[in-house]
Amino acid sequence: MFPITCNAIGDIIAVVQIIRDMIVALNDAHGAAEEYKQFIYVLKALGTVLGEVYDLAKAAQNESLCHAVLEEVQHCCIDINDAHDNITNFEKLEETSTARTTRGARAGLIMTKLRWHFMRASDAAKYAKRFTESHHRLNTYIGLLSHHSTSQLLGEHRYEAHQVTYESRALRQAAEEFKTIALSALQQVSLQSRQQIVEQALTRLFFASPEDRRVASRVQRVTDMIFDSLSPHTPVAQRERFLSLLAPVLIVGAALVAHTHVSSHWHSTLFLPAICALLVQVLWLQSSTPLYPGFSCENAILLADFFGETITVPFQFCRSSEMFHSLLDLLYSDYDEDARKFVRLRLYELYLGGTSQLVSSSNWSRCILPGTCLEMGIVLIPQAHSDAMCP
Repeated sequence: MFPITCNAIGDIIAVVQIIRDMIVALNDAHGAAEEYKQFIYVLKALGTVLGEVYDLAKAAQNESLCHAVLEEVQHCCIDINDAHDNITNFEKLEETSTARTTRGARAGLIMTKLRWHFMRASDAAKYAKRFTESHHRLNTYIGLLSHHSTSQLLGEHRYEAHQVTYESRALRQAAEEFKTIALSALQQVSLQSRQQIVEQALTRLFFASPEDRRVASRVQRVTDMIFDSLSPHTPVAQRERFLSLLAPVLIVGAALVAHTHVSSHWHSTLFLPAICALLVQVLWLQSSTPLYPGFSCENAILLADFFGETITVPFQFCRSSEMFHSLLDLLYSDYDEDARKFVRLRLYELYLGGTSQLVSSSNWSRCILPGTCLEMGIVLIPQAHSDAMCP
């Protein structure tokens, strides 16, 4: 087992195992002197520290620090070899297997302890001091290795975080590029479809006339209307209304195509479903006819009258101040006499909601826009005998 050598970081674990075996062998001497026990205690602590140094040094990437640790371990190996030659060969000082000891054996035990004390105690104390100093130096290396390992771990985490940030930025950029490409492809497909329809219309024989440009423009407008009406951005109500208008045309077209391409004895059979489909379409349109003209609130004018009520006015009735006044006159026709007089005599003013800006005929077109909120106030004129009073 001796001499102990250490030429690489990986040999440290072998040194630790040899020290542990040596401690077990030295502990077999019962009843030893205090110097001997202190030597074993310090050697045991040194083995524990060497184990911790090995765990940190095997993962360290600092070559100079690992070289310094290796030199310190080699120095410890030299001291352990010298200590083993000078201190060991210490016989058992008492036998634990016998219950009693003779007077001669007891005297021999005392002589052995005295001989070891005078011959080896100073060497044991010297090597215990050396091992303690090596212990302190190795603790310093443990701190340096721990700091280096922590810095290395932080650097790896920082690099991983940078990589995650870079990859997320790359994914976001790729998503934006994919979105741009998809929108461009959709626009290109839509444009190509419209151009193909126009080109196909121009290739027909009955379009071959001097009015080709006008026909092409008409086909272009119809195609744009169809694609715009079926676009996902079109409001649902407008799209459904267009489909309801397009359904009869599709039914008649399908019937004509079938009439052209099938034999004559199937004509009556094909026209009957077409007539039934048209009848169902007419009945459905009649049943779904709204009872009043519909409009969305975004395209209306909100009027807060002098009664505190909010009236939603379609924008079509707000084209001019005269038209709006006529609507108010009609709305207040069933109110009491005073309210009708205030409206009929135009004893009211209109303001933009939440402001003091007066809305008149001069700035009507500039102020009245879809979604505008108006507030209505009355104008009180003091008169001696006035029939117009605040309603």
